[in-house]
Amino acid sequence: MIMQYMAKGSEGITGATDTLQQDFRCCGVLNWRDWKANSPYFKTGLAKNMTAPNSCCISPSDGCAVRDHPSNIYHVGCLDAIESYIRTYLFIIGAVGISMACLMFIGMILTCCLHSAIRRSES
Repeated sequence: MIMQYMAKGSEGITGATDTLQQDFRCCGVLNWRDWKANSPYFKTGLAKNMTAPNSCCISPSDGCAVRDHPSNIYHVGCLDAIESYIRTYLFIIGAVGISMACLMFIGMILTCCLHSAIRRSES
């Protein structure tokens, strides 16, 4: 994600990264410093003194990520934000999975009963 951000031919990754950071209100993998340390776009100076993408800004605008102050950009990393999101909905995901398994088990029992009834009626 960070290595391919703003790279030629990686427009989809750039767009997905920006959407992810805005939706989850996060920046980078562990924190906003990941961009300056690991992204070729930010290391080589192509980003024009920005510390992170504009999508890291609380109120995104062109060049808003020049300042790295907490009032300006998200300081929480996306790994923590996504992990928190999954933990929030983990119970619901588990309940739906167990419910589906129970329905399939009931379906198997009913199928066996139907098969047994058909065999009895044939003999």
